[in-house]
Amino acid sequence: MLAAMACSVIAGGAACKPNNDENKGKTAIRLSYFIGEFGDEWLKSQAKEWSASNEKYYVDVKTNLNLGGTIVADIRSGSAYDVFITEDCSLQQLFAGDYLEDLSDVLSVKPEGKKTIGEKLNDAEHWAEVAGYNGKTYLLPYNISPCGLIFDYDRFEENGWLVTDSDGNVSVGKDGIGGTYDDGQPAMMAEFKAMCEKIKASGVDDLFLYMGALHPEYVNNVAYAYLAGTLGEEGYKTFYKHDSQGKEIELIDGTKAVVTIEDGYKTWQMKGVDDMAEFLQDYLCNTRYVSEATLSDRALSVDASHTKFIQVGDKTPAFIVEGNWFEYGSKSLIEANVRYGGKAYGESDYRYMLLPSAEGEKSRIFSQTGGSMCVTKQSDAEKSAAIKDFLAYLLTDANMSKVTADTGMIWNYSYEVSEADRADMTKFTRNAYDLAKDTKNVAVHSFYIDTAATPIYTYSSLGASGLMMCSDLQYNLVTGFRDKGNAASFTAAIVEYNNASRWAGYLAQARSYGFYTA
Repeated sequence: MLAAMACSVIAGGAACKPNNDENKGKTAIRLSYFIGEFGDEWLKSQAKEWSASNEKYYVDVKTNLNLGGTIVADIRSGSAYDVFITEDCSLQQLFAGDYLEDLSDVLSVKPEGKKTIGEKLNDAEHWAEVAGYNGKTYLLPYNISPCGLIFDYDRFEENGWLVTDSDGNVSVGKDGIGGTYDDGQPAMMAEFKAMCEKIKASGVDDLFLYMGALHPEYVNNVAYAYLAGTLGEEGYKTFYKHDSQGKEIELIDGTKAVVTIEDGYKTWQMKGVDDMAEFLQDYLCNTRYVSEATLSDRALSVDASHTKFIQVGDKTPAFIVEGNWFEYGSKSLIEANVRYGGKAYGESDYRYMLLPSAEGEKSRIFSQTGGSMCVTKQSDAEKSAAIKDFLAYLLTDANMSKVTADTGMIWNYSYEVSEADRADMTKFTRNAYDLAKDTKNVAVHSFYIDTAATPIYTYSSLGASGLMMCSDLQYNLVTGFRDKGNAASFTAAIVEYNNASRWAGYLAQARSYGFYTA
């Protein structure tokens, strides 16, 4: 059914009929795919289905680890690829050079005859800031799978570590409904602190497990989530836009200021940045909760950390800082652990622990991805139409639903999963999907998207590596914090590094591309 509709998604696409002779005599659509823990089976499967129904073209998937900077250089030099699907979206410097196809017509497609793909976008206005230039759209969203504090709900419940109400029952979360993804989670930092102390008192050595030596960048997402929750929606927008839109903001030193792009460096001095530093000091960099040995262990690879968390024992870390790819990427490890009494794949009730946010604000969680899809400029209109048709095919609810069910990947779209796919989901995937879908109570952010939407990052040497720097080339907050030793010194380093002189250089670079000139 899905394959049969593939080439009728966009009017004017290539005529199609079933073709069982594989790809003989067809023209290849070369696709470059960043392969992470979600694997490539889902994409190759959908490419094969679409190709089988198209008599002129087939999709040839090649995997790699190419991100924005590498892709920009590749396309500028005349890439052999027609399509890129990658984990970030920092491709803006290609927009003005006629390097990419305009994908606006894809946004107007109604794959199921109901919503257009544009109407499915999560926060379409924000995505337009990322993908739009001179009235055209050059990027489509890909995945925005959360990354944060993952815990085993059953273990927490069995040990009495969850937050309870006045009657001693597990509390309901912001959604106000029992039996959902946010049960038993702290609404205030005092509750989170009490939870951590209760876990510590039970004999757990490392509360937080993360690859402090090899992949400290994952912790950025937890720190950013705390910062965004503290600042609130408008405050966080001011922070990454570096413009308070005429409103006063409170600075760390107690003064207030209206910040414009001219003195945008002052948003790194916002009250809240110091609170984030104290959060790192009190929790993720506190050797009471994370041993120095764990922080410095260069042998603590992805597989080693996953194994340490999966093999549940009295001293197993309570939280692992990981993303939605954690379970799918650890499938073989989980299955191997069954012989030692572990649960089968998909049976552990893993969930994300949402950090408390300011009163009246949504809970915030960040993604280590901010994926996008683009198409290189095509000289053949028919091939361009076929490529766009393939992208529209990927973005049907049925296909996105199946990929989520199979891998746990969360697409940056509003889409419904079928009852059959929901039944096939692991408990962790259901929890993550429900969290991402609950836009009334939760906001899923991506620093890749937020910085790509702000020209001072994408058109200057500031870059889109993260939301703040504390020294040259150091955007990993845990590493930076450990270099400075305490919250006060770390906060001072952020303020000192992000100064007026350095900001003037960034601003001049962005203005050379025509931004911030009005």
